[in-house]
Amino acid sequence: MHDREEDQLTAAEREAFEALPREAMPGRLLEERVVSGLRARGLVRARQFTWDACAAKTSAVLLSMA
Repeated sequence: MHDREEDQLTAAEREAFEALPREAMPGRLLEERVVSGLRARGLVRARQFTWDACAAKTSAVLLSMA
């Protein structure tokens, strides 16, 4: 964080900021793009797809690239 005076939050601003959600579910468009990309690489064949499967496949791909 910055220490400049104009960057300081008021108590109400800080409270509002802390109340913001830290995670959000990805939208349908992102899911479709990920599935399409995995299918194009031959990593997904089934028509049914879940985010758990996506996470597992993505982890495997990222680990193989490391």
